[in-house]
Amino acid sequence: MKRLYFTSGEFAGLCNTTKETLRHYHRIGLLIPVKTKMNGYHYYSDAQVNTFYLIDILKSSGCSLETIGEYLSLQSREGFEELLKNQLTALLQEKQKLLQKERQLRQSIEKFELLKHEKQFNDCQIVTINQAEYYIGTPIESETNSPAAFLKAQKEHIRYCRTHGFGEEYQLSYLTLHESLVTRNYYANSFILSRIAKPIPNERLFVKPRGRYIRMIKHWNPDTDLTFDDILNFAQNNGYEICGNAYESEIAFYMQTDETNYITEILVEIR
Repeated sequence: MKRLYFTSGEFAGLCNTTKETLRHYHRIGLLIPVKTKMNGYHYYSDAQVNTFYLIDILKSSGCSLETIGEYLSLQSREGFEELLKNQLTALLQEKQKLLQKERQLRQSIEKFELLKHEKQFNDCQIVTINQAEYYIGTPIESETNSPAAFLKAQKEHIRYCRTHGFGEEYQLSYLTLHESLVTRNYYANSFILSRIAKPIPNERLFVKPRGRYIRMIKHWNPDTDLTFDDILNFAQNNGYEICGNAYESEIAFYMQTDETNYITEILVEIR
């Protein structure tokens, strides 16, 4: 069969690309014209159409041009299979990252729905949590309300979560263990939390079980004692037993510069 040849413009049109793209591929040695005439015109063959589409497919799957060039220089069947497997793995990993970001956005939007009920702020309510939630936690090494200890724990927590890819929400949460809560020693045994999608074998895992909780949505106050005292007094006065931990989550922390606009949600497990 007689070979067909095309100018750069004709070849670009045939491949639905641009002459600038072809010039770039030529410069880096990825797709070199098979002929160059005395007048400087470059010509591509019909056989190179398949090569261009292979480059385009691999590039769209996330392959770098350098990696594609390495494959084209060898062109082994085994190498091509390995290249495709590597790209599939990379795409699946990227898919998981995108799904995590989607969950972060959806759950953050759900948090902001709470802000529409400002008339209920600072009041204790009984709510039911229908599904367990899972968190990774970092201890705050202090039995007092120490900003330095909090900032140190927060730095370590964010570093740990970023290193291991944890965190389903943009907001952070905080936990006070049951024994510290009922003894009103609120700053002992407290943790910074980040929500995760499902339970994993990890010594830092905390589970917020489904069940009944006292909920208070309030403007943030650095004096945690007063808030927890109100919740415990409400439980005692209404015949509820504190049977689990206390969870405090940010609703509008990270988007505010004025502390008076910080909003948090506190949930305390009861029966």
